[in-house]
Amino acid sequence: MRRTVFALAPTAAERVAWDAISFFDPARGGPIKGSICQLVYRDDVLRLDFPLGALMDDPTGLLVATPGRKAKRYVELGASRPKLTQIRALIEASLEAPAKPKRLPG
Repeated sequence: MRRTVFALAPTAAERVAWDAISFFDPARGGPIKGSICQLVYRDDVLRLDFPLGALMDDPTGLLVATPGRKAKRYVELGASRPKLTQIRALIEASLEAPAKPKRLPG
């Protein structure tokens, strides 16, 4: 997953935060404001989270909304995991998403 993120975003930074590996664009901000994605293992499930997923296109139709969160979306990387091309499309959509506004819609 790291290779895929860095292949698409060579200037990305990574940091362990909130029990996840957070990948972000330091030119746009830190792990949330400049978020690309997060690799999260929670409740025996490996997920690729997009903290600003509500602001990005979902070219794969695979993103799931996180209950109680306005912006966060994720895709599970388990047994029925998405194909690498689908994961790449999500990361590319995240990179093309607009910057986080001061207030999220809704």
